[in-house]
Amino acid sequence: MPLKQSVTPQEVVDFLNVLILQDPDAINTLFVTRVPCNENLAKHPTLQVMPGSIKGTYYCRVIGIINGIFGADEQGSGCIAMNGQKIGSKFVVSGFEVLPASAAENLRKESNL
Repeated sequence: MPLKQSVTPQEVVDFLNVLILQDPDAINTLFVTRVPCNENLAKHPTLQVMPGSIKGTYYCRVIGIINGIFGADEQGSGCIAMNGQKIGSKFVVSGFEVLPASAAENLRKESNL
């Protein structure tokens, strides 16, 4: 298969949804794992990074890197979301979707509650 010169967010979502069906445990672990990162990475203009509970600490995940490829809206949100549910203290990914701009805004507002 030849290398693609460009991909859309929907193509990435379709690809990820195939992968999660093939090995849900591996994809879930890859996408929920938060890796410590430095402030230089945290200040990247499109990468979505989570601040840690200790001032000056930051964490990134695969979904934030993928979203960073496509850019960020005015509030720093990406266009691809992970769907799933919280089971106990863990989030279990069930799939991925492309968010319309209004949905990304609503998701960000809900996560700040």
